[in-house]
Amino acid sequence: MKDTWLLGAVMLYVDYTCDIEKVKKWTQEIVNNSEFSTEERLAGVQVTDFTDKVMVLRIVCKSWDAPNTWNLRCEIREKLIAKFQQEGVALPQIRVSETKRI
Repeated sequence: MKDTWLLGAVMLYVDYTCDIEKVKKWTQEIVNNSEFSTEERLAGVQVTDFTDKVMVLRIVCKSWDAPNTWNLRCEIREKLIAKFQQEGVALPQIRVSETKRI
């Protein structure tokens, strides 16, 4: 192995109304400004799955070693949650609809 850096992954469960492009932008901003990220400022966001209730996003980031990768992952989570709350972006919601009986 030549490189000692690590890729870190953050799983995020979001409502179907969530704007993925906004999450990509916010994630890149967080990584660009993080002291825990490598100089490459790698930030990737992909929809990896969806269920009857949520979309599953996988956020990938890059850091030098395990402690910095852990800190970067935590920073991404914390700052994305704050951004969601600030911008009023919906986190997963349980929807209940009444069905008519005949």
